[in-house]
Amino acid sequence: MVKAAHEAARLSDSYSMWEVVSGAPGGTFLLLVARKSLAELDSGDVIHSPAYLTALGGEPAQKKMAANLASAVVSSEQNNFRFLPQQSIPPAEWVTADPKFWTRKPVAKKVP
Repeated sequence: MVKAAHEAARLSDSYSMWEVVSGAPGGTFLLLVARKSLAELDSGDVIHSPAYLTALGGEPAQKKMAANLASAVVSSEQNNFRFLPQQSIPPAEWVTADPKFWTRKPVAKKVP
């Protein structure tokens, strides 16, 4: 329902869902959402505007999603992570798209 509504409303945000196969209890899923800045976290209400709610199917669909969530989710948590260029090996296309961010800066030499 969510994927179809995102596509129909042509939303700018994107996400991916992953099932954990090792290192967590069975039935653990990760929902990963990429953000360009922390400011995008505050834009959720704007992104998921009436156009999205209409594409989702209105109030009955929202109630169905809430019921699905209540019956399927045992617990949830939210973590925010930041990629650091000095700790990353990004794909070449990422570096090409934003060389200022991804290009490693030379380490300053110590002055004796």
